[in-house]
Amino acid sequence: MKALIRGNELVLLYHLEKEQEKGKQIRSLLDRSGIPYREMREEDLSNPLDWWLSGSKTEGSAVPMEGEPFEEEVMVFSGISGKRLEQLLRELKSLPAGSVGLKAVVTPHNKNWPARTLFDELSKEHRIMGKRRDLGIALKQWEAAVAHSGGQAGKELADALSQARVLWNRGGEGTLDAYDQAMDQLRIAGEQCFPQAQNENTEE
Repeated sequence: MKALIRGNELVLLYHLEKEQEKGKQIRSLLDRSGIPYREMREEDLSNPLDWWLSGSKTEGSAVPMEGEPFEEEVMVFSGISGKRLEQLLRELKSLPAGSVGLKAVVTPHNKNWPARTLFDELSKEHRIMGKRRDLGIALKQWEAAVAHSGGQAGKELADALSQARVLWNRGGEGTLDAYDQAMDQLRIAGEQCFPQAQNENTEE
């Protein structure tokens, strides 16, 4: 039995072609959930999200796309309630073909944004969160090295750890350059304090 379609629920799909395995699995999941979907075309990404959500858009009404092509996969969710969205995200994550890295929910704040603007912001946030994850791993490694040495760390490493911890605690609010700088400072100060770490990295 086909699932009941609810209200104004809609999912916008970009770079998730139905011919590809991931695209097939996502469409199958949305069909089972009774959630309609619409494909987004690269040449129309200058249009606001409202244009994509409207069922009345006509050929020739699109704003021409400018700039470099956007190559990443994106899903945009509209009109889907909290618990239902949580369930959908869990099922997407468990798909054999893998989930989609860039996902967003339409809000009153972003509904008038050009789709490309939203995509660029999502891509930037995704990269920043990846940098933050890497910084968290590096923090744990160098803090463990300091603890293992009996808490003996040079001033440079102590300062680098302190600054990196402050940045990490900001929860992704830092810039890409700030994360790169913090990682470099940790690495340089850590290898100066623990030369064996540099030797191990060279051997790898």
